Amino acid sequence: MTTITTTSTTTTTTTTTTTTTTSTTTSTTTTTTTTSTTTSTTTTTSTTTTTTSTTTTTAATTTTTTTTTTTATTSTATSTNTVTTATPATAATASTAATTTTTTITTTTATVGDAAPATTLLLLLLLLLILLLLQLLLPLPPVPLPLPLLPVSLTLPLLLLLLLLLLLLLLQLLLLLLLLLLLLLLLLQLLLLLLLLLQLLLLLLLQQLLLLLLLLILLLLLLRLLLLLLLLLLLLLLLLLLLLLLLLLIIIIIIIIIIILLLLLLLLLLLLLLLPLLLLLLLLLLLLLLLLILLLLQLLLPLPPVSLPLLLLPVSLPLPLLLLLLLLLLLLLLLILLLLLLLLLLLLLLLLLLLLQLFLLLLLLLLLLLLLLLLLLLLLLLLLLLLLLLILQLLLVLLLLLLLLLLLMMLLLMLLLLLLLLLLLLLQNY
Repeated sequence: MTTITTTSTTTTTTTTTTTTTTSTTTSTTTTTTTTSTTTSTTTTTSTTTTTTSTTTTTAATTTTTTTTTTTATTSTATSTNTVTTATPATAATASTAATTTTTTITTTTATVGDAAPATTLLLLLLLLLILLLLQLLLPLPPVPLPLPLLPVSLTLPLLLLLLLLLLLLLLQLLLLLLLLLLLLLLLLQLLLLLLLLLQLLLLLLLQQLLLLLLLLILLLLLLRLLLLLLLLLLLLLLLLLLLLLLLLLIIIIIIIIIIILLLLLLLLLLLLLLLPLLLLLLLLLLLLLLLLILLLLQLLLPLPPVSLPLLLLPVSLPLPLLLLLLLLLLLLLLLILLLLLLLLLLLLLLLLLLLLQLFLLLLLLLLLLLLLLLLLLLLLLLLLLLLLLLILQLLLVLLLLLLLLLLLMMLLLMLLLLLLLLLLLLLQNY
């Protein structure tokens, strides 16, 4: 029996040359040449399907099995390898076997995607049993495989089984790759969730930092207000001190004026005291002059004595002596009057001194009151200053606490950034 094997592959042209060599080794008749020409025409039709659209319709009519079973690349290869032999019965059975294999492959490819590995193993065992039954019922010739440096010839069922196993391995590898991709996607999703959580934490920390900054700004504003209040208090103190200084100056000026008036009064009193003394001195001088004049008259012109009825005693005195006595009486009267004036002046001086003392006492009382008021004001201001200092200390303590909180928040931010960097490094490594 003569077998004509023609392989039409879409991958390379070297396989077609090897098939022609195998056909020449198996058949030596002239009919082989005619079949080879027919196979060449079929290859040309298969090539024309890729080039033009009009020839694709003719190719579809000639190769109906290839268009229907183009679910995978291996299924098309198996459909094209089935060529009729010398007997028509065997060709029919081969074509049916090929169609059955293609249908089973499509079912396996449909079930591999969503079935368990146990079902795939069962299907493989069923396929192996079917192929063994076919091998027993229809003994097929072995197919040579061009393995590197190993001339191996296998039967068609084993070859199909190996192809199916390879397909299953490829599918399992694809499934494993898909699972790995899914795991990577899950890891990426987890990392993205972690990044989102870290971003939320960072946003919360930034919000807290903003709140702390606002609190710091408010505290600084309060400090400014307190400083302004301190300045106002100091200005008030200065104003009070200036008022007190003005009052002291006014009091000092009044005291100076009073002292000047007292000195003027004293001068006037002294003048009043000195004037009678001067008058007495003048009177004494006049009396002495009169006495001298009378003595001269008595010497020059001797006058008779003058009788004076003093205390019922008849006294006779010369005229100069009588005048001298009269002058002495006048001087005594003047002295008495001067003494009375001096007493009056001394009483006036005492009254003035008493008035001055009263006035000075009043001034001292006023000064004491002013000093007490100043002391009270100073004490109040000192108390206010102490309160403000305490408030400032409290604010400073609050500021220090806020600064510590800020430092802690910054440390947390640094830790989160370090975690982010570590995660990014891990992502880069993976």
